[in-house]
Amino acid sequence: GCTTVSEYFLKFQRIVARLQLPDEALMYAFIRGLQPQYLQPVQKDNPKTLQEAVDLASIQEQQTAKLSPLHPKLRHHCCSH
Repeated sequence: GCTTVSEYFLKFQRIVARLQLPDEALMYAFIRGLQPQYLQPVQKDNPKTLQEAVDLASIQEQQTAKLSPLHPKLRHHCCSH
């Protein structure tokens, strides 16, 4: 389903916790899993670490929320189910 960046990152951490992957691989996997409206801006900023990618995605999310005319509780939902 569709989630906030924070919710996505928590789920991502639970999944990758068992894997022994380098930070760079985790960063690329995290970025590829972002919602489309965050994906290109994060890639464009060329993050060097997973934390930087998470921070950039969070900034994009906040900027999108500010521009959203929807009620605050509905801002982060991109699906209607």
